[in-house]
Amino acid sequence: MPYFTNSYWLDVSKLTPTSDTRAIAVDTPNAVKPKKDIMLIVLQCEPNAIMNHREAYVQNHDKYDMILTFDDEVLKACPNARLCLPACTWIRPEVYNSIDTERKKTRISSITGSKNMGAPGHSLRQFFYMNQLLLRSHFTWFRSSAGSLLPEIQANLVVGKDSHSKDILFLDYQFSLVIENSRQKNYFSEKLIDCLITKTIPVYWGCPNISDWFDTRGWIILESESLVELRQKTLIMPNYNDYRDSIEANYQKARTEFTSQYPAIQRAINLGVATLAPEE
Repeated sequence: MPYFTNSYWLDVSKLTPTSDTRAIAVDTPNAVKPKKDIMLIVLQCEPNAIMNHREAYVQNHDKYDMILTFDDEVLKACPNARLCLPACTWIRPEVYNSIDTERKKTRISSITGSKNMGAPGHSLRQFFYMNQLLLRSHFTWFRSSAGSLLPEIQANLVVGKDSHSKDILFLDYQFSLVIENSRQKNYFSEKLIDCLITKTIPVYWGCPNISDWFDTRGWIILESESLVELRQKTLIMPNYNDYRDSIEANYQKARTEFTSQYPAIQRAINLGVATLAPEE
């Protein structure tokens, strides 16, 4: 029997068929069962800084058959909650399968757009971009063409709207500034996966327990929203070659677990048994 969903992007045909009918409601804490005999699964993708649904998930948990979430509080409070990390790369396989680390330079790439939905990470990206002249010259600051363009400060190149345009951020850079939308336990996104799957070391602000999921040796981890901290921690860059083992381990994990969100969703539904292979 099929899955069906309220989401425009979730292709439920990529999930393993089941003997019963299942509905997947994405980021919808007020979802209700269409029929009594249909299993209702709620999937959380956005962090609380974007959609603060934690309380609603907890209060309504007995209305769902299953909650797929990364939210630690929901996992603790709801017996039907299962850990799900739905992040996946936006980089094309032909790119991440042919990364040439010899062309990478000891520089830090960063991309910033004008979108600001009030999340801490949105404001922080723009804050760092607007103060780029106060940081070291080994930063390369790109502007996103999604939405209105940020002002040009020092010949800042514009990256196109399509996801393929992001390749430029990683192919020639050993490091990339990765700022998640918020700092929330277990939450990380394609921003980080795109970095790791291109064998790029993150300058990272985000998931406070990221070392539970990846090898963070060599990473520059930001603990605050301070320009001073970013400046101090990037004055002397780590030697990229000293961390090749870590880079390769994270690359392989990104390739095997985070090229698609469907294995993670299937694994959570199956209580840890992944029946789908990663997309190549």
